[in-house]
Amino acid sequence: MTASLWDFSLGFYQDTATQAACLDWQDRLGGDVNVLLYHLFLASQGVIVTPQDSARSDAAVARWRDEVVEPLRALRRRLKAVSLGPAPDRQERFRDEVKRLELGAEKVVQEVLDALPRPRGRQPDSAKAAEHNMAVLAASQGVAPEDPALAPLLARFRAISG
Repeated sequence: MTASLWDFSLGFYQDTATQAACLDWQDRLGGDVNVLLYHLFLASQGVIVTPQDSARSDAAVARWRDEVVEPLRALRRRLKAVSLGPAPDRQERFRDEVKRLELGAEKVVQEVLDALPRPRGRQPDSAKAAEHNMAVLAASQGVAPEDPALAPLLARFRAISG
């Protein structure tokens, strides 16, 4: 069992298919990847969430996400998309600094989530817990359970959970 949400997330996010699915969840579906990872982290501990638990976790980080994480992400992406002056190497170093700040802001989100009281529901089979938690999260965001973003995430979960 992984000690923290951050450690779990670092291990989970290692392969390109997982990264692509997480970005799809974020960009196409409008979901928060940190909340998604939190739901999977809970599943790794055999914890299942209710719709209320899911809403509570999202609400706990919504303001920070909206006012800090997303503006930093938008700035980083703008800096990547266009050269703004005669010193592209300096722009790239600045972009790297914004990326570092964005990652730090994401870590704050994860620390808040990790400190929340754990939901009471239990499912000893972590793969079934992951399926349940992802279904609850998807439903809370109006995402169909058969959406293509979910399958690679659950496959990765099963792969790292053994």
